[in-house]
This record gives sequence, C-alpha cells and structure tokens, in this order.
Amino acid sequence: MADTAVVTNKIPTSSPDASTKLGAALNTGGNIETHSGTGGAGVIGIVGGSVFITDSGVAALTLAQPVAGAPSAGGNDGQRLTIICTTAQAHTVTTAANGIKGSKHIITFAAVGDSIELDAFNGVWYVVGTPTAVVS
Repeated sequence: MADTAVVTNKIPTSSPDASTKLGAALNTGGNIETHSGTGGAGVIGIVGGSVFITDSGVAALTLAQPVAGAPSAGGNDGQRLTIICTTAQAHTVTTAANGIKGSKHIITFAAVGDSIELDAFNGVWYVVGTPTAVVS
C-alpha cells in the first residue's frame, strides 16, 4: 500500500465544542496528520498541527506554501507545523523552490525521532529552533 494520509481533528466532530469558533480555530491550526503505508509519494494536507511519518518504506511528501496573511483574513501567518519521523527511512518533504527561509526547499529525515518545526509567515516556512531533520 502506497503512502496514505489520515487527518484527525484535535476537537472531534462529535464534541459539542466542534462547531464553536474556538473549536474550529483549534482544528484549523492543530490537526494531526499521519502518513502510513509502504512509502511513495504523498501530500501533507495541513498547515498547522503535527504530521507523523510512519511509512515502512521511503515517503516522498510534498508540502504546499502557506498563504500569506493573518488567519482572520484567510492566511496562515503564525501557524506552526511540526513534522516527526517514526521510522528509520530516508523520508523527504519538498516545498516549492525557496519555500523554506534561507533559499531551501527539502527536508530529509533519516532516524526515528527526527523532527522539524516550521512557522508560516508571509508565504514562506521558517524553521523554529534546531531541527534534527536535515534542511537543504
């Protein structure tokens, strides 16, 4: 089975809080996405929250650029995305050219526990802290 993604809301749709403004805000910026399968091409479909790469083979994932602007205006500025590798494979996440601040666009994971935190601002991803994944 090739790479498949499952997105789980932090606030389940069965919760009475899911339809509130706060519940919607938490789910917009805080979903959990899990990529699993035997590897292959896939797409990271969330801009804020946590992504877990659990593929047993090499996953080649694509990450879209965030939308510039405040969330209240439909943008993604200030949203944080954490990507965590749970398998020892040479997984990659690729953005558009220069999609990561510093003229970078590829993130490579090699070991269990490799991770990176990215903040969205003005249509570009910014690396937060010191990642254990390699950014090039």
